[in-house]
Amino acid sequence: MPIEINELRDYKGGDPERYRHFQKARFRPVEWVDDVLAVDQEWRDLVVKRDSVRRDINKLQKEVIAPLKKKGEKGEKVDNAIAQLKAMQEQIKTIEAEMPELEAARDKKLAKLGNVVDPEVPVSKDEDADNMVCRLSPLPSGVSLPCKVSTLEYPLPEAKPLTHDDLLWRINGFDPERGVKVAGHRGYFLMNDGVLLNQALINYAISFLRARQFPDGKRYDVLQPPYFMKKEIMSGIAQLEDYDEQLYKISGKTDDPDASSDKYMIATSEQPICGFHMGEWLEERDLPKRYAGVSTCFRKEAGSSGKDIRGIFRVHQFEKVEQFVICKDDFEESQEMQKQMLMNAEEFWQSLGVPYRVVTIVSGELNDAAVKKYDLEGWFPGQGTYRELVSCSNCTDFQSRAMGIRCGSKKMGQTSASFVHMLNSTLCATGRGICAVLENHQTPEGVVVPEPLRPFMGGIDFLPFVRGPKELSKAERLIMEKQAKARADDGAKSKPPPKQGAAKAASAPAAAAPPAAPATEGLSPEAAAVVQKITAKGDEIRTLKASKAGKEAIMAKVSELNDLKAEYEKVAGTPYVAPGQQGSSKDKKKKKQAKAEPQQQAKGKKAGKAKEQAAQKPAPPAPKSKPAEKPAPSSAAAPGLADLDETLRFQSYIAGYTPTADDATAYDAWKAVPCDGFTNVKRWLNHITSFSPAERAMWGDSAAATPNVFSLTPRPVAGSVPKPAPPAAPAAAPVETKAAEEDDEMDLF
Repeated sequence: MPIEINELRDYKGGDPERYRHFQKARFRPVEWVDDVLAVDQEWRDLVVKRDSVRRDINKLQKEVIAPLKKKGEKGEKVDNAIAQLKAMQEQIKTIEAEMPELEAARDKKLAKLGNVVDPEVPVSKDEDADNMVCRLSPLPSGVSLPCKVSTLEYPLPEAKPLTHDDLLWRINGFDPERGVKVAGHRGYFLMNDGVLLNQALINYAISFLRARQFPDGKRYDVLQPPYFMKKEIMSGIAQLEDYDEQLYKISGKTDDPDASSDKYMIATSEQPICGFHMGEWLEERDLPKRYAGVSTCFRKEAGSSGKDIRGIFRVHQFEKVEQFVICKDDFEESQEMQKQMLMNAEEFWQSLGVPYRVVTIVSGELNDAAVKKYDLEGWFPGQGTYRELVSCSNCTDFQSRAMGIRCGSKKMGQTSASFVHMLNSTLCATGRGICAVLENHQTPEGVVVPEPLRPFMGGIDFLPFVRGPKELSKAERLIMEKQAKARADDGAKSKPPPKQGAAKAASAPAAAAPPAAPATEGLSPEAAAVVQKITAKGDEIRTLKASKAGKEAIMAKVSELNDLKAEYEKVAGTPYVAPGQQGSSKDKKKKKQAKAEPQQQAKGKKAGKAKEQAAQKPAPPAPKSKPAEKPAPSSAAAPGLADLDETLRFQSYIAGYTPTADDATAYDAWKAVPCDGFTNVKRWLNHITSFSPAERAMWGDSAAATPNVFSLTPRPVAGSVPKPAPPAAPAAAPVETKAAEEDDEMDLF
């Protein structure tokens, strides 16, 4: 059992009061300790009774039956003695039949008790107020740690506009709708750069742990465990109340009424690695053993309804690289191991450029096995908050007792053999890792790939946005609306009732200025119907803003409003103008065009704008002579390509992270030149090909390009990138596809 029963038996040197204290610290019923001791006392009484009957049997056989047999006596006296012996033997059978039942009842109650609690753990069950912040990265000046999270004041890291789900969508990294169709709630498909990021995090995490060196000379061994476990093994590891709530069960044989062949999908590689040395007796000289567990994890996420419904932060299936350490039965040594594992996690996330804080979890939130737990919470700038990335726990001998993993030999004064200490810590759960990387390294044009991940992504250093923001699904809108309504209701309840005079004063302007009625006179029935919808949608947006609804809910309605305005323009033939603003439609249209996203421009406006610009722009002078066909590349072209390849090694476009006229000019010059051996040029050509000639014609001067605000300085290139004059081409030339066709394999890098 996880807790040794002798630890509660005072006659064996145990201290039940100590465990009452730990139960109180965990905010669990102290009476559970007494319940264990009560059943244990019943079991011990039976043991005493059985042993007493056995002594009586021995006495009867030695002092009565044996002498009678020796004398050769027969008759009633002998028969009575034998009958008495048989009755005693039956009594022992009855007692021994009851003992396993009491022992099982005792062990079941014993399994409900949690492990000891480290003295450094803050005693509380309010983690939002009393978790102790023990580390901040980066550390602001003037901050003194450790400090309770509720009282710590410091400037938060920089906030950024987009959340991970929007970023992952824009880089075409996942498809949640089709995932839900196939797998149900919280299902998803990773795609393209999403897959590359996921695999890069796994491979970098493995490489990171393999490279770690420790004073004892022992390194991490990599394990990929089974993804499901036997029921009896899982029951010795998983916390009882989470057993069927959090784990997926696999049905066994059809002719198995007791479900003894059922198996459970793992929620973390910690679970199967706990059983890796099950039933073994390890030598102390072979410890510690360090394992890097790599696995897919499966969790029901019961009790998380409505939480993190968008994106891949909280899902039923994800990959994880886990640290797992086995050391000898020494609390000081296991404490040191926990610090090493936490430091590994900190340096890993520092290398990826993710700000974080480390908190000591309060006693009331510890799982049964953990003596002490640290959480590393990464900063998510799109959400403006810290979220858990790492959980690092010291479980001492709680799990090893259940698995029967011993070490060394029984020492003087010990009541039982030593069991190893086990510790576990996340290094990287890739789903949340992707979220943290995307939000912290976002730019207006895409996402910068952290330096350590680039070798595992074929040298890709930037993930450009290839599509616009994702609209909320119907279910997401309903949830957002419910949350907005709940916030509004809570706000109304928390507001004190206004004074009578104030209420009248506040209501007077509203009565004097009712909302303007939609202007539908002179419109077709179809256009009038759309105007009614636009007006209603505007009222919904105003209501959400007044109730301080979330940004996602409001933007979803704004997106619907823009769609309705586009529908009106299609039906009525003119842009929609709100009532009272008919005189400023031209200015409003210009403002809307200036603020429109490139993806919105692509929805039907690209062609119109291209024609308008072509009409206003003076025609290029006719060439003096027909340009000759571009010659096959020679060695002379290599230096120019080499310079261009070096420039594009550290940025997506020639001038940085925004396409400019330099890219259009260079593209026309190099698109027909074979670029074998120049990986970055091939990637760039393939990407530029995805834009139409009309779009490339709209790119501005390089001086107006978005500056690089990240600490990623392009390597200087001697001289400028060669830009031979491209052959003249008509403005409406077809989109080039040759480069893409020749370089399909480079899409992986």
